[in-house]
Amino acid sequence: MKEPIADACPFRHPLDQGPDGINRPGLYLNERYHEIRDSGTGVVEVMRIAGGTAKLVTRYDDVVMVLRDPAFSRERALPFDDVAGLDGTLLGLDGPGHSRVRRLVSDHFTPRAIGALRDRIERCTAARLQAMLSSGSSADLVADFALPVALETITDLLGLPEADRTDFYHWSRAFLSHSTLSPQEAEASLFAMYDHLSRLLRHRRETPVGDLLSQIAADGAGLPEHQQVMLPIALLLGGWETVASNIATFTQVLLSHPYGTYDSAWPYRPRPSPARSVAP
Repeated sequence: MKEPIADACPFRHPLDQGPDGINRPGLYLNERYHEIRDSGTGVVEVMRIAGGTAKLVTRYDDVVMVLRDPAFSRERALPFDDVAGLDGTLLGLDGPGHSRVRRLVSDHFTPRAIGALRDRIERCTAARLQAMLSSGSSADLVADFALPVALETITDLLGLPEADRTDFYHWSRAFLSHSTLSPQEAEASLFAMYDHLSRLLRHRRETPVGDLLSQIAADGAGLPEHQQVMLPIALLLGGWETVASNIATFTQVLLSHPYGTYDSAWPYRPRPSPARSVAP
């Protein structure tokens, strides 16, 4: 039987941590979040991964208030953050600074800009599916499809040279949620990625080729170098595992959740229009 909310505080957060300290959330939100939301103020004290405590806010209106009220500063919280190295990045800036950096790349994420990548994404997807079918054995949806397709898409968007992508694949794996690398190894990967991107941005500034990296190099020339380099790193890491996880999650939902008169949506798969409508 679970402890009452008040007696269980402070919770260890995130709530789906295993004995090894790695957070492994399931398909559904941990039930404890619902219990916290429906108890008392909906705000409880939690024990953070890096040590120390924080307040967990669970009710929608309270979360909106925290996100909008300038009294709650992302930048001032950085010294106490569980994740190091966010200073100057999109994940570590308040309103004006965040907007300034975000404007450098926002036009590359419009529906029209993403639509221009459609044919290439479809070719990449078809090639990966064919490779899985041709292997003659079982395949891992995440390792053999979701991760490589997501990485290929974000590196295409950034304009990373084909010859560099194997290095970026190995460096980026250090930041996956299931990575087994030590903090020291992850830090070495970050430094290697940072150094390579710094040199690549300098080259793009001198010789632009019309890609997103060239735009960051040109339009972000007035920003500190750290912000220029961390922007593509944030896009690369944020646009890789998030997309790959969504592919795996949506596939699980497709296979396991009722759809209309079917036990799952899988029998409905030959009809493409519903699938297009749920992923605008």
